[in-house]
Amino acid sequence: MRTHTGCCLEWLAVGLAWVLAAHGMQAEWMPAVSTFGGKFHRFSQPAPARAGNDAPWAVHEVSENLVEWTDAGEAMPSGPGGVILGACAAEVMVGKEAGAKTGGGAHIILVLVDGGTAGKGGYLARSQDGRRYPWHGGNPVIRVPDASGAAPSVVWHGPSARWIVGVPIRDARGPGLQLHGSSNLLDWAVLARVDGNHDGGG
Repeated sequence: MRTHTGCCLEWLAVGLAWVLAAHGMQAEWMPAVSTFGGKFHRFSQPAPARAGNDAPWAVHEVSENLVEWTDAGEAMPSGPGGVILGACAAEVMVGKEAGAKTGGGAHIILVLVDGGTAGKGGYLARSQDGRRYPWHGGNPVIRVPDASGAAPSVVWHGPSARWIVGVPIRDARGPGLQLHGSSNLLDWAVLARVDGNHDGGG
């Protein structure tokens, strides 16, 4: 049974998220965790969230055991304007994906942003040292007008030799998961739509 205080706190959280979104500040989004260079990397929302692009869009930490986390040494640079809906990251081990000038290992982050009148899209940042993550100059690399606000997910699909991104959406058909494919992380094509509520994550 929920208490009066519990209900008030829930409404306070909803109201605060609305106010933050209305003023161009970052709403709550779940941390993105992946591996790169033999370590776990976690990107999470700065606290307290700040308006505009005058602050790093995320706190970047590293860990060897998923328990003890330390600052990675360099904050993520200011990113695209708008409300961050979610983010995902992946280690790139093949070819020259994501605009790399050379082959070899790299670490990419795909951030789903609601830019208001600019629409909803995925913005790519890339690193070869796990410290500096410049944003791709051609962002957004993917546009998802019906994105629902839940975090996307990205995986490598070996049989088709391409990356697959799952983005939870809500359109005229209702809730679903929209799948996009790319061989280079820059050029994406819609592959399919899976019905059902996937707001827990791609």
